[in-house]
Amino acid sequence: MGSNGACSKELAILSVSDKEGLIPFAHSLAKSGLQLVASGGTAKLLRE
Repeated sequence: MGSNGACSKELAILSVSDKEGLIPFAHSLAKSGLQLVASGGTAKLLRE
């Protein structure tokens, strides 16, 4: 738990221009328990 009593979760912030290999990389991060946060184009690719 965080200091304010809320549960904390580790984040991975993704913002990449060369998206080759991004899907398997992001999948491995998510599988390890990280919450993914991504910028516009990166987020769009990950949602598709």
